[in-house]
Amino acid sequence: MSALSRGGAGFARQPLLRTRPPSAPGCQSAIFSRPPGLQFFSSRPALCKTAKKGPARKSAVVKPSAFKAAAPLPAATPPPKTYQSFTSVLALRSSPTLLYQAPSHAVYIFGSYAFGAFCLAYAGYNFNAQYLHAPPGLAAWVPVAFGGVCFAMACMGSWLVLGPSRLIKAIHAIPSTLSKTPSSSPLLIRIDLRRAIPLPFLPPRSILVPSTSISLSAPLYIPPPAPLTPAQRREAIAQEARQREIERTKILTAPFRHFWYFLKRVMHGLVRVWSREGFVKVKIDGKAGVWRIDREGGWMLDEGRGIDRVVKGKAYSGGLISAA
Repeated sequence: MSALSRGGAGFARQPLLRTRPPSAPGCQSAIFSRPPGLQFFSSRPALCKTAKKGPARKSAVVKPSAFKAAAPLPAATPPPKTYQSFTSVLALRSSPTLLYQAPSHAVYIFGSYAFGAFCLAYAGYNFNAQYLHAPPGLAAWVPVAFGGVCFAMACMGSWLVLGPSRLIKAIHAIPSTLSKTPSSSPLLIRIDLRRAIPLPFLPPRSILVPSTSISLSAPLYIPPPAPLTPAQRREAIAQEARQREIERTKILTAPFRHFWYFLKRVMHGLVRVWSREGFVKVKIDGKAGVWRIDREGGWMLDEGRGIDRVVKGKAYSGGLISAA
């Protein structure tokens, strides 16, 4: 018992439990679970080992030579532009295209008929009075001379009366697919003419021909005048300002000014009856006669360049347009 007591006392002096510092995480007891930080004393190696950290994994370094250099992409090239003639563009449309619309020719038509009637009346009266029934006592050459004058006046009257019959009223470009008349040309031109006797209930006469059979005596497009100098521009602006001031202040004389403007337009139209200025002659292959387009007024596609590009007879630098 004494030995046991001494052994027990010696055993009691040994600490059964010791406190382990909490610096070794992850250790677990081999016998039973315990509160964290407590472990039984043992002379054997620790039943648990602290997890060792493995060596750091090196990141893989890719050498530049490991991959082949990518071939450069070809530069993007825009699609090539295709060009078509103006005639081809009009031929591909799904509806007719108006190329020309004539202005009002009321003064011109009235003047032609008035002057023509006067010449014909003069020729008929004097031919009857001076040639067929010549007064007695005249020399033999007098009736013959009057006969020649009457013949010239009759020719002049006929020329004046027939003047309005060859005026072109409108021009349309019609694709051959829309025409009932078969044609080898991809584009047809319909020309509407004024009637010799302007009756409102009768439709205008029309001529349908291929675009390649029309010729012009001169281009319809008139280049713009040279630009004004600064001094001329200032003078023009001052003149317009004076005209506006006159129209605003001098009201009583406005009817006379407007009548004078109208009279000048009438006189210009009557002068054109004799001179035929401002008209472009149109010739159609296979048809006799010459038609006329009024270049001074009306409406023309692209200021006249639309017809110039369609018809033949002249070479124009702007004959091709981009189809894009």
